[in-house]
Amino acid sequence: MADHQPWLIVGLGNPGREYSKTRHNFGWMVLDAFLQDCVRRKLPGSHPAWKEEGGAYYAMFSWHEEKVVLLKPAAYMNRSGEAVGRFAGFYKTPIARIVVVHDEVDIPFSAVRIKQGGGEGGHNGLRSITGSLSSREYVRVRLGVGRPPPEAHYLEVSEWVLSRFATEEERELEAIIPRAVESIWTILESGVGVAQNRFN
Repeated sequence: MADHQPWLIVGLGNPGREYSKTRHNFGWMVLDAFLQDCVRRKLPGSHPAWKEEGGAYYAMFSWHEEKVVLLKPAAYMNRSGEAVGRFAGFYKTPIARIVVVHDEVDIPFSAVRIKQGGGEGGHNGLRSITGSLSSREYVRVRLGVGRPPPEAHYLEVSEWVLSRFATEEERELEAIIPRAVESIWTILESGVGVAQNRFN
């Protein structure tokens, strides 16, 4: 390997079929699509099936002589950091090479934003990861889900993110998810600054 510090790309979500199409599982959805893109590109080591170990689903591949590890923590959102901490420690991944893909209520649906560092904005998954890594300086791919619309004002934010995408939103995901996948590739290929200029 040209670089002995692999990338760790983390997608956030909750385990269980009842959560599979919810807003809080947006990160898992994008990481699933990213893995399939790796397989389509026939990258060395890529395989369409996730492996399960250490409280997480993971996959890996070689890219430009570097190792990239994909990770979906299998614990509930508020314990996501446990698996992230274990994998980051095992692979000795520096904070700047950890990319967390997650849903974000503070930006509108369909928006994809790139950020490095900052607070957690009430996101339990990010809070858990920050605690495990003792750092906020990891990279985030923020997937906009917005806040409850006026007609759903009775929903708390915690209920909103655990609800399913509306039918119209599901149609839009066909364009949003590939854009999010491309944002991850841009971070890997060109760095966070270029990705921010392109997607923010």
